[in-house]
Amino acid sequence: MRIWQEQMIKVFDFRCENSHLFEEFVDSTTTTTRCGCGAVATKVVSATPFVLDGSTGDFPGRHRKWIREHEEAGRKGRETRREAG
Repeated sequence: MRIWQEQMIKVFDFRCENSHLFEEFVDSTTTTTRCGCGAVATKVVSATPFVLDGSTGDFPGRHRKWIREHEEAGRKGRETRREAG
């Protein structure tokens, strides 16, 4: 069985030997490139902005945290109204 994989051009993060961090459009098999300073740069794993949605209940741990945060916000709101009233 032969697996065929398309080479797609995507944005990847690179860090050079001089600690410069930059993004570059390259195909997914590229692991090194040249930095603007001329040094060799290596592909690095970057953090994603992905956040689990706790309001749906699909992720139990995140859902419990979501409930705690909203219950605490409700308590603070009631206390603030009581103090103001």
